[in-house]
Amino acid sequence: NCLLFDIGENNIQIAFGGNYQFTHCTMANYGSVTTDHKTPVVYLSNALPISSTQYIFQPVNCTFTNCVIYGTLDNEFGTAMVHEADSTYTLQNCLLKTSYNHSASQFSNCLFNTDPRFVDVSKYNYHLKSNSPCINAGAVTTVTLDMDGNVRDAQPDLGCYEF
Repeated sequence: NCLLFDIGENNIQIAFGGNYQFTHCTMANYGSVTTDHKTPVVYLSNALPISSTQYIFQPVNCTFTNCVIYGTLDNEFGTAMVHEADSTYTLQNCLLKTSYNHSASQFSNCLFNTDPRFVDVSKYNYHLKSNSPCINAGAVTTVTLDMDGNVRDAQPDLGCYEF
């Protein structure tokens, strides 16, 4: 139940190892007069440069469940994983804007390149409209309340707000 929006760089940047789990999060970047949106909303890497030719590698294990990853770029989900560090990432029941291969094993029951239909991003209102594809598209998790304190039903919605 996190809302991360209109941040100057990546909304989430995991750049050097660790275990992460994101459940019912809305991550969106549309840019504004004060925010220049040029980097993907989510960026994952398991390598940290220590010089122009040397890197340190650490495994990254990351899961996104019932999340929305969306914005104005063609690809809002970026990775730079190298084989030197055994890493995994999965997206389950998520809506994301990406140019990645949609049939890749990392994606399960995801919606691709579909407008989530937020109420009004210009007023930072990331609640879902009644015609949002995010409604009833989630999997049941241990997160039983949304960010407003509303109960998630038997068919939870994607993102931090239950319609």
